[in-house]
Amino acid sequence: MPSGTIGAGTDEQKPLAHRAFLEKPDLIVVPGDIVYEHGLVSEYDVTFWPIYNADQPSDAGAPLMRSIPFAVAPGNHDTDSRNLDTYPDALAYYMFWDQPLNGPLGPEGSAAVPMLIGSETNKNAFLQAAGEAYPRRTNYSFNYGNAHWVVIDSNPYVDWTNKELTDWVAADLASAKDAIWRFVIFHHPGFNSAREHYEQQHMRLLSPVFEKGEVDIVFNGHVHNYQRSYPLTFVPDRAGTLLMGGRDNKVVRGRVVNGKWMLDKTFDGKNNTKPRGVIYIVTGAGGQKLYNPEQNDDPDSWQKFTDKFVSNTHSLTVADVDGKTVTVRQVTADGKEVDSFRITKQ
Repeated sequence: MPSGTIGAGTDEQKPLAHRAFLEKPDLIVVPGDIVYEHGLVSEYDVTFWPIYNADQPSDAGAPLMRSIPFAVAPGNHDTDSRNLDTYPDALAYYMFWDQPLNGPLGPEGSAAVPMLIGSETNKNAFLQAAGEAYPRRTNYSFNYGNAHWVVIDSNPYVDWTNKELTDWVAADLASAKDAIWRFVIFHHPGFNSAREHYEQQHMRLLSPVFEKGEVDIVFNGHVHNYQRSYPLTFVPDRAGTLLMGGRDNKVVRGRVVNGKWMLDKTFDGKNNTKPRGVIYIVTGAGGQKLYNPEQNDDPDSWQKFTDKFVSNTHSLTVADVDGKTVTVRQVTADGKEVDSFRITKQ
């Protein structure tokens, strides 16, 4: 059950947690922005634990974490704040989660990990609290049932033009020989039709790796609505154009990555359930204010790779795996289904 941008402390977040409980999931995955605004220990205390570890199920939350495993990917609101003098309790992502440490191990200042900022006292306190989880925990993989999951740090401080990093993803997918399903989760969608964050396309660079690794679905967050692509294949034009921003115009924002895509528009998820290509899902409507509701009924504003676009209601994704069939539904807090499709394998 994937859903991103969840720990927002909004009225919309809490009944969605209850909906997740009512769906009786075996596993919950979160494609980033676990808490707002800065990934602090103190923010978990307010916008996460009381909702997802509530004593009783209600529209105020549910006791999900007491019996259901969570797997989470880091979003920009989780791991971007690295100044430990400004936010001494930042980077709680590394303190609270217990996830496999089987991803690439890069030191600070490498293509995968930016430098910590702060006094030696604050940095040492963080390193002691994080233990061996820092800095490796942001990229990892695991098997659950007959599915293999790859979790990736898509924050722009990671350089996904780096061959060592892309080789790790490729080798990890290739190692999943016994898995029927291959799912990937990360925060920043490469294929996004919303006007918000459209220019952050850097994760398109991994599309050929996903295709070769026979990935079935990629789940993303970051954009606060729901989108589903047609099954697609994509050939990027080189490494794209690096985007910079911030007050000093030196903060990496991502890349614009042009290229050629091919779409399987014969797949409808009902009669034709065998897609040719990877399906990309943006499931970022988990609680934070919705992005671009004006595009909901304006398909002319969508990119050609987008099949479904729902930006007028909060929702979460429910994926039911039954052997060689996976059924995916997008549901609102009251259980209304706003999209569904099915994939089958021989």
